[in-house]
Amino acid sequence: MMLMRTKVALRLAVAAVVAASVCQASSIQVIFAPSSTTPRYTVGFVDADAGKVGQVGPITLPDSNCTPGWTLGHGTQGQTSTAFFVNMTWFVLGQELCGTTIMRTSLFGMFGYSESADPAVISRANRMLAQSGGIAIESAAASTTSASSSDVQHTAAGRLMFYGDFAAYSTSSMENWNIAWDWTCNILVICPQNVKGKTTFHTLQVSEYDSQVRPQPALLSYTTGCTDCWVKVAGSSALQQQPQTTPSRTAEENCGDQCVLYVTEEYRDSDGVLGALPQRLIGRTFRTGKVVSNISNSMNVKTWTSGSPYAMMSSKPSDGAVWSSTAPFFGLGVCCSADVQCAAECAGHSGSLALISYTGLAAAVKVLAVLPLRSTDDAAVDTFALGLVIDPVQPWGPPGGEISARVFVKKTILTYALAPHGDGYIAHLNGTSAPMKSTPVAWTLQRDM
Repeated sequence: MMLMRTKVALRLAVAAVVAASVCQASSIQVIFAPSSTTPRYTVGFVDADAGKVGQVGPITLPDSNCTPGWTLGHGTQGQTSTAFFVNMTWFVLGQELCGTTIMRTSLFGMFGYSESADPAVISRANRMLAQSGGIAIESAAASTTSASSSDVQHTAAGRLMFYGDFAAYSTSSMENWNIAWDWTCNILVICPQNVKGKTTFHTLQVSEYDSQVRPQPALLSYTTGCTDCWVKVAGSSALQQQPQTTPSRTAEENCGDQCVLYVTEEYRDSDGVLGALPQRLIGRTFRTGKVVSNISNSMNVKTWTSGSPYAMMSSKPSDGAVWSSTAPFFGLGVCCSADVQCAAECAGHSGSLALISYTGLAAAVKVLAVLPLRSTDDAAVDTFALGLVIDPVQPWGPPGGEISARVFVKKTILTYALAPHGDGYIAHLNGTSAPMKSTPVAWTLQRDM
């Protein structure tokens, strides 16, 4: 099925004031939903250590004749948002609603950077924006705002870009979709579609450079309403690069058949009842849909976020790098009940959220820390929706560096330091921010190059 590529530039203006040193280490870009005082979506930065939100700016979405009109996804990374950490682009799904009717689903992208970013990065961003019909990024000096005495003057600006309309594939709720960065310059969009009694999850490869949409083989499909079958669970996904002995040779220069996309599935029994068996974590190559991994989801994993892929490379891409090992996933799970075999770290914490790690394929899911929050608490909804923000080690640095994982708990940001230990990681709480006044609908880390 062919999609028409629409070149529509959508303006996003944002000026944020945070400490330059903080942006390098702990600044998180956030999107806030409209409110009674702010009728539009806004974007800005939050200091993950202090919980302080910098100046925000409005996001201008496409015009709509509907009410409520456009809404952005309130889902974790790998579900309704994803990030390309190298050039600091961020992608979010959006839907146009007429009442409760979904009119169309679209993919939007934006740049996030600071005034201390490499000028070459901004120059490249402007070229890419021009190719997609966008507006050049303003210079930081044009929107500098005075900072308090405790801050260093710092600004960020970007433009929202439109990457395609997927209404031809599905009008399903965004929670059933998934998006993931393919580790080069494409975004994978997993689109659910129900046609003639069959549910299919299509895989589309969307180019960041020219917005071209390249359909791939379907990720999976099954009879709608089937019994005695496994069906996909709405929620986060994650893409992982398996170790390579030679560089990628795909036309898109991505990891090709060694890119494994992980999703969660659950069993529907002969009576159509879900949950008769434990959920499973399934890994499939995104280019073929071939199953390469199948393990029990004993930790009820809810979110996935990849660690730094670049620390896993033997050298820079220009030097003919190959992936020397597998970047781990970090995420959030739930400690199981006492009558089910569970991780030893969960003893006495049944129902509590847990920070987990998973290296993929047949490896076991490991518990790194138990969080001060239960899955039945109202606040857990926002914690799961945002997932983790991972501060990756510096690209091309020596493998094995410490990683910071940030999680939103009861309006505070908890920062955990994840240090390599044996064949995995150990975690310790490194800081707790002051409470934030508002809860973001999406967040991602933005780093200087």
